Amino acid sequence: MSVKRSDFTVGMLKDLYKYFFETYDETPTVYDQVFDVQPSDAAYEQSTSVVGMGQLAEKPESDAIAYRKPLEGFTTYGINKTWSDGVEISMEAVEDHQKIGDLLRATARTWGSSVKATRETFYAKTFNYGGYTAGHDHFKNVISGVISQNTGGLVYDGKPLFTLTGNARSSKNGGTYYNSLGALSLTQANLITAYNLMTSTNNRNERDEIVQIIPDTLLVPPALRFTGSVILNSTLLPGSGNNDVNAMAGIVRLVVWPYLTDTDAWFLLKAKSGLVAQNRKDPVIDFYQDEDTKSFKANIVARFGHRVDNFRFVVGANISTS
Repeated sequence: MSVKRSDFTVGMLKDLYKYFFETYDETPTVYDQVFDVQPSDAAYEQSTSVVGMGQLAEKPESDAIAYRKPLEGFTTYGINKTWSDGVEISMEAVEDHQKIGDLLRATARTWGSSVKATRETFYAKTFNYGGYTAGHDHFKNVISGVISQNTGGLVYDGKPLFTLTGNARSSKNGGTYYNSLGALSLTQANLITAYNLMTSTNNRNERDEIVQIIPDTLLVPPALRFTGSVILNSTLLPGSGNNDVNAMAGIVRLVVWPYLTDTDAWFLLKAKSGLVAQNRKDPVIDFYQDEDTKSFKANIVARFGHRVDNFRFVVGANISTS
């Protein structure tokens, strides 16, 4: 039985996938430790929160029950973007290359690293540009002819993800909140300030009623790795000679993300809450021969996006505003 060209390309495609997946899982990613990764099956996703009925009201004897209806929160949106790359190898290069397997391996290895870097870079933008007061393209949800929402590059309530006190956001019930601490460096005292802001001030739903929010992650760039480690891992109070117990020891985990661009920015958050990573399509590799040029072409396509559902689960400091 003769070997067809289609058999050749299928075999090369299998090699590409083999080498791609061998490399893809070598280095752990950070975005999926921070974002709630959800499957998506559409061009965009939307979510509307329903707050519920709230606390019960005291009913005096013989008085009628007061009837209410659930409170609808904000509707949030997240588009899925398409990411791709391709390489063309001439027929002569394929025929004359003594180690075509090495060529495919190198190509797939590059793509394995590229997919991870693309995802990490994309999702880190939520933090890198989340404080921009004029908005940023990262938060725009625009697909021509399909959806045109948040064209100003702000999040669901027309505010940046991280708001300062002078640009506080309002709940559906009228309460005002902020989740950016401005120019506060990472110290134990400032971490306590962020912790209290999240757990004692921003722990409110859209009715402004108390909910429980307990942060579990301190997210920092590499430049703050050792500062964060000292604050969270010292048994005794850092910088004190009085042998005081370090109350912040182990209270949250330290996560270092090289894709954070502000070297002094830091974030306290409840991981996988309020921030969504939408996975529309896992990486798909194709390999075929162009019948006109006789060149061999390999390409890769993936689709994913993001969505901000709730600001309450993250507090930032020292972040850029423009």
